[in-house]
Amino acid sequence: MRVAGPDTVPVAAPRVGEQWRFREIEGYRAKPLAEITYTVVGTDAGGIDLQVAVDGSPQSGIREGQVVRYVSPWQVAQDAVYDRELVYEPAAPLVGSRRQGSRETVLVRAAAPDGQRPENWFITTSWVGWEEVEVPAGRFRAARFDRLIKFFNNDTFRWSTERRESLWYSPEVGHWVRRQVTGFYLRPPYVRGRRAEIFREDWTIWELLEYRPVSGGTVNVSPTLP
Repeated sequence: MRVAGPDTVPVAAPRVGEQWRFREIEGYRAKPLAEITYTVVGTDAGGIDLQVAVDGSPQSGIREGQVVRYVSPWQVAQDAVYDRELVYEPAAPLVGSRRQGSRETVLVRAAAPDGQRPENWFITTSWVGWEEVEVPAGRFRAARFDRLIKFFNNDTFRWSTERRESLWYSPEVGHWVRRQVTGFYLRPPYVRGRRAEIFREDWTIWELLEYRPVSGGTVNVSPTLP
C-alpha cells in the first residue's frame, strides 16, 4: 500500500555487528526454503563486508560462508541472490539515485569469482515510492525500488535473459526488508524451422525475520508504522 514519505531516502552505512535474518521462499509454491543471516563483519575505505550464514537449502546462489561486498550503501560489488555468486564491475546500485520517481540505467560487467568471462548487464533502477510492507519482523514504511536487468548469458543454451526485481528498503533497519526476483530467458532454435522457446527462471522471495542492531547503538531514522 502506498504511503507518504520524504522526498529522499535516508541511507545509513551498516556498522560492524549489525545483523539481519531472512527467510527465503520459493515464490511459485510459496514454500519456505531456508533462513539466511547477514552479519556486518568489516568496514574499511574499500567498502563493507557482510558474512553469510545459511540454515536450509536455498534455490538462489546463496551459500554458507559467502561474503557480500558493498563499496558503499547500497552499491553491491559481490553477492549471490541470483543463480550463482557474482562479482560486479563497477558496483551495481540497489537503491538507485534515491529520488522518488527517478530512473537510472547503468552497465555493469558481472562474472563469477573464478574468473569466468564477464557478462554485460544493463540494469535499470526505478524508485516507485514509499509503501507499507508487512514481513515477519513487523510492518515498515519502505522505499520500493524496481530493477530491470537485461543481459546475454554465457550459457550457450540461453539467449536474452531478462530479470525483474523489486526490493523494499527500510531506513529504520538500514536494509531492505523484502525482496523478490524472477525472470525469463530464450532458448535458441537449434533445429531449423523452430522458434526460440521462452523459459521462466526461479521466483525467489526474501522476507526479514529479525534485525539485530549494534549493542548499545541504534540506526533508526524513521518510525515503524503503527
